[in-house]
Amino acid sequence: MCWEYLKSVDVSGEVTAIAAAVTAGAAVFAVIIAKKQLKTWREQLIGTERRKLAVDMHKSALRFQLAIRQCRCPVYEWSFQKFDDAYWKIIQEERVKPVEEAFQNLVDKSLDLTVNLKRDMDSTLEPFNKLRTELILAIGTVFRSEMRPTEANDGNANNHHSNKVEQARLIWRRPLETENTDEYGDRVNSAVNNLAEQLKDFI
Repeated sequence: MCWEYLKSVDVSGEVTAIAAAVTAGAAVFAVIIAKKQLKTWREQLIGTERRKLAVDMHKSALRFQLAIRQCRCPVYEWSFQKFDDAYWKIIQEERVKPVEEAFQNLVDKSLDLTVNLKRDMDSTLEPFNKLRTELILAIGTVFRSEMRPTEANDGNANNHHSNKVEQARLIWRRPLETENTDEYGDRVNSAVNNLAEQLKDFI
């Protein structure tokens, strides 16, 4: 009798409704999973892009460091080099220009990272700009001193000029490997190391 009753009941509507609900639920679940995967992919993509930008900026800093080293005149070169207009042009083209180009490349990479991180990187570049400026001014000071030796009548003025030239020499002069003191070179290395420390979270 129960069987006869069950056969007389139409359950097709309920089955269809349940099937529709299951299908809809599966669709919603699929959308949620897809959105989560998209978010994860987007975060990975952003992370990868930032890592690339950070690596590029670190490389630019290392190139700047190398350009500075190549620009600095080794002490032995001064023993035979004539400081004239021809040598000035060589220094500008072969030593100073690569430093300027390396610094500009560092600025460009910094701007790329600034846009991506939405964080100002000017303070990061400040030590590099200061080092670049110091070196270029030091080269000019040494050249002016070598090309037109000062004949100062004022002893104090002459001492001041001599001290200024000596400081410029210490900046432009790259010490021999046997020498331990290189305050300017140490500051260049420190600027690069500090930048690497700031970028380590992205690399």
